[in-house]
Amino acid sequence: MAFDQEALAGAGKVIPRKYTELMAVAVALTTQCAYCIEAHVPAAKAAGASEAELAETVMIAAALRAGGSYTHGFMAMKFFEQAPEADAPAGGETEQAARA
Repeated sequence: MAFDQEALAGAGKVIPRKYTELMAVAVALTTQCAYCIEAHVPAAKAAGASEAELAETVMIAAALRAGGSYTHGFMAMKFFEQAPEADAPAGGETEQAARA
């Protein structure tokens, strides 16, 4: 907890508390930590964050989280292309006939 306190409110901080709390909200949304969301949203409001700033933070976190799915999707496609072909069905059946 001492590390958290120092990171969020230490004397040597240069990022204003409002932005620190909005960053904490974004991380909490991305990691899906309900307790962190519950703690950092009121702290952001107390530090002066507006509803519009919170909404923008939510959208940024959502966009970045979706970005991970998008880029990892390209990795999945690459791995699919690199994977060996499936064994042909016995007896020369087509894939559709083998499923029926």
